[in-house]
Amino acid sequence: MGIGFPSRLKRSDFGPQLRNTYPVENPETDVPDVALNAAFWQTAGANLIVPRAVLIAEWTGAAFTVLHQAEAWNPNLDQAHPVLARDGAGDYNYTFAADYLNEEGEEIPTVLIAARASPVAEVTGGTIARFGDAWVDGTNPLKIVFRLYDLTSTLRDARFWLEVM
Repeated sequence: MGIGFPSRLKRSDFGPQLRNTYPVENPETDVPDVALNAAFWQTAGANLIVPRAVLIAEWTGAAFTVLHQAEAWNPNLDQAHPVLARDGAGDYNYTFAADYLNEEGEEIPTVLIAARASPVAEVTGGTIARFGDAWVDGTNPLKIVFRLYDLTSTLRDARFWLEVM
């Protein structure tokens, strides 16, 4: 059974702490236990804190221009991306599928925990987006709702960066 994204890995998912059967004689061809144990530790630690999905896009008047879109379970970019939609100025949503495939092609249920949205815009006037909110929709746990506001709390279209955990 695969253990990769969209699941979150703990260090124990990699198996027990490794130990060398024999001393490492050639560090150019033999990997010592301390190196692999450290790599597993670092990989599991990063896996627990990195976003599962990242999107950088902007509404260009008739459609979204996507500048970057990636999901942790999709390193070959061969699975469908979540669906981005606009409900109005500065009012967007990002909907995920119920399952995504892990590294062994097994369907893993999608579980969204939280999201963060930030405008990515030049900071000059009061009419551009200055801050954003994002949350998991209370009626659809596969949907992220996010909004961008200017300093007067008016919804504004702007380039944004969305991270989903």
